[in-house]
Amino acid sequence: QQIDRLAVVIARLFQTRPNTRITVAGHTDQVGIGEMNAKLSMDRARQVIAALVGPGIPADRLDALGIGDTLPLKSGGSDWDRASNRSVSFKVAD
Repeated sequence: QQIDRLAVVIARLFQTRPNTRITVAGHTDQVGIGEMNAKLSMDRARQVIAALVGPGIPADRLDALGIGDTLPLKSGGSDWDRASNRSVSFKVAD
């Protein structure tokens, strides 16, 4: 499962860089109302964090951020572009 592989990588990162924090940013496509997309994106980020904490990643080193549709990962209106924007991204910081 992808989340398990990601948890292994994050665990190694945290082990070698003990001051590192990761922000999990949830994104949505442009369909829908901005307010609902903001909530949906925050829920998406929190779900990913919950899935990472299950295999042992410390929750206190992960932050959730709901971006909604304000910073799309892909521009354009195709199904592929919209699907790409219904995702999460990660920001690693020390």
